[in-house]
Amino acid sequence: MRKADLIYLAGFIDGEGCIFATSKKAQGSLTRERHYYPALHIAQKFPKILHEIRDIVGHGKVTARSDGVAYTYKISGSKCEALLIELIPYLRCKKEQAKLASMLMSLHPADRAILHRDLQELKREGGSW
Repeated sequence: MRKADLIYLAGFIDGEGCIFATSKKAQGSLTRERHYYPALHIAQKFPKILHEIRDIVGHGKVTARSDGVAYTYKISGSKCEALLIELIPYLRCKKEQAKLASMLMSLHPADRAILHRDLQELKREGGSW
């Protein structure tokens, strides 16, 4: 990805993005085991810019929110991890969230739950500012 695109995306994500860990129940698991994945959402009233972001990134999807007022660009899993790693040098207020989320896939499943809690705490604190 071009440096100019990374800088643009980083600014957009710092202002409008939400970096977090999402989870789902492990398939075929008889226990409560959950798998955690990094995720990024960006919400906007007008979908055109979100489609442009999707085209720049080359992955993700744009969906209408259930309230009908806005649209959301969504990316998760390994593609989100790769994107966050590229963005870390350019992010300002969400740099720590991106660092934590980008480590998620490489951790042992038990450690992923701990990192999930750390991300939630950063979000409550308003990022790294």
